[in-house]
Amino acid sequence: TKNKFQRTSNFDPVSYLGTSFGVWTGTGNILVKLRISASGAHHVIERKWHETQRETLLPGGAVEVTFSLSDLNDVTRWLLGFGSDCKVNAPLELRSAAIQEARKMLANYTQEGLVQI
Repeated sequence: TKNKFQRTSNFDPVSYLGTSFGVWTGTGNILVKLRISASGAHHVIERKWHETQRETLLPGGAVEVTFSLSDLNDVTRWLLGFGSDCKVNAPLELRSAAIQEARKMLANYTQEGLVQI
């Protein structure tokens, strides 16, 4: 485009992107708490997904993972990859987003008559 971005002299990309889970960067400070079942836990604990990631092993092999993020867009898509192995404990905004997406996914099949609710 003909538009140009002028970076300020004190711009620090590490600081700016450090609170992002992916490409989306926001201005919030959001504590994300997810419970990953035992069957999906190894996908979380074998890799550091974010600088603020903390894991707590739970009875039975499940894990609670927490992140401190500035935006929820990328983590929403990421957690959906776990399917029913993931439960959002916080924040409510992220839980609502996961529920809405699950409903939309289910609607893809109910409209075709493949699933009855």
